Amino acid sequence: MGGNGSRTLRIAARLADAVNLPSDQRTLSDRLARLHTACGPVGRDPSDIAITVLDVTVLGAHREDVARQVEKLRVSTGAVAFAERHHAGTLGDQRRRRDRLVGRGVGTIFLALPQVRRPEDPAPWSPLATGT
Repeated sequence: MGGNGSRTLRIAARLADAVNLPSDQRTLSDRLARLHTACGPVGRDPSDIAITVLDVTVLGAHREDVARQVEKLRVSTGAVAFAERHHAGTLGDQRRRRDRLVGRGVGTIFLALPQVRRPEDPAPWSPLATGT
């Protein structure tokens, strides 16, 4: 089930096998708490509901590459806001972030890389993608 409003979480508590939530830590914490609260009155164990997230991530080979990727993609959004919203970072940054998500109970992460638009585009961490 997708969505993370209070009504959706109440429906998920009663009926869903899985729920897709936002991936940023603050919102995820809030929605997990709401889901757990909604499970109580319907007698459902929250651990019976799989947690998934959609994570739109800007990935770069190194810090300078991350900054270049953000600049290419951000359009009219400020660089800092865009980087935060899209969890911009290196592969190591992303691994640590994924570990934190898994630690919160996320079982599946649907990853979208905005700089990869076609199947033939190189992986963002490869030398072909970064020009190095």
